[in-house]
Amino acid sequence: MKNVKSKLLNNLGLKLISVALAIALWFIVINVSDYQMTVHIHDIPVEQKNGDVLESLDQVYDIVSGDTVDIIVKGPRSMVSKLKAEDFVAIADLSKMSITNTVNIDVSAKKVALNDEISIICNDNTMQLSLEDKVEKQFQVIIDTYGTVEEGYALGDCVATPNIITVQGPESVVKKIKEIKTSASVDKENESFEIKEKVNLYDAYGEIITNDKISLSVDEVTGIINIYPTKEVSVVVETVGELADDYYLSDIIYEPQIISIAGEQDEIKKISNIKINDIDISDLTSDYETIIDMTEYLPDGVVLAQSSKDIAITLKIEKIIEKDIKLSSSDITLKNANALNDYSVELGDDVSIKVHAIESVVNTINAKRIKAYIDCKDLKYGTNYVKIQFEDVTGVIKTEIVGTIKVVVKEKTSR
Repeated sequence: MKNVKSKLLNNLGLKLISVALAIALWFIVINVSDYQMTVHIHDIPVEQKNGDVLESLDQVYDIVSGDTVDIIVKGPRSMVSKLKAEDFVAIADLSKMSITNTVNIDVSAKKVALNDEISIICNDNTMQLSLEDKVEKQFQVIIDTYGTVEEGYALGDCVATPNIITVQGPESVVKKIKEIKTSASVDKENESFEIKEKVNLYDAYGEIITNDKISLSVDEVTGIINIYPTKEVSVVVETVGELADDYYLSDIIYEPQIISIAGEQDEIKKISNIKINDIDISDLTSDYETIIDMTEYLPDGVVLAQSSKDIAITLKIEKIIEKDIKLSSSDITLKNANALNDYSVELGDDVSIKVHAIESVVNTINAKRIKAYIDCKDLKYGTNYVKIQFEDVTGVIKTEIVGTIKVVVKEKTSR
């Protein structure tokens, strides 16, 4: 026992020095292997806080720069070497925005304890904002359809519920919105049906507008797509008003004369024609042309089942010319004459016909064309002063007799 103790105490100073050197060496090794190091970490997303403060002032913000931040981290190698962007949180408190529309970005480690062991430096710790007035605007919902319905049927009106959507957002974005639409396929369909679809915002070029600062009162609508049976009906054109004096409406020319309509079966079966009855000819003195939208003349619940909604109408208007025609007894036909009587037509020397006819036909009118006749039904024996009558002749507006006409009626003598 004594020998063991003496051995332990032998060279005690050297042994203590060895222990001290070992401890020092251990500290040196630790410091060398876990040395201080610096790392660069990029693109840490910046979270915006208290944005509702700006919205309460009817303003909408957009980030010009600073939506991500880069940092330099310094600390022990064992702590720093494995750090990534997702280990940090960056916050911009918008309630502290400066008069230059900038906000400081604060960055910290997600593990709270780590913040005491490392230092963090931001390369640029400022978020730059742009501010705009928040505006509100209403748009009617349009339902676009594609495809072709079954033959013998036509697409009717498409109604969305709700049919008005309110849009809120930055003024510059809302100004670009031209319409709000959704879509539905009608291919091979032969009856009305319902859809439920999201809506999209479109600009004037037909491009979809997306912006996270835009909000809609609703983003989905229910739509009724009406599909009706079709029927062909004629078109009737009528005029109102009076032409200028001495002018005549000689013809009404229009195309199409037959159109295709669609609607509920009970409704369209009652319709035989579509009447356009308000073409105003008041005081016209020459041909008149117009294009009419036929949809304005359809009954409620009835739609056009054709691509074109227009009807082209031409009114032929001609001047009325007066012409005197000499009349002879041979130009007059006797109607309803009794075969037992003899009839003798006597014309005074001054007898003539004053004809009022349209300009295009007046030069072709003569005594034979106007077909003058006398109705003998009620004539009595002896001398009868009679009135000449005329058959209708195209282009002749009015005929007047000038002078005296007599018909002498006698009983036929037997031989």
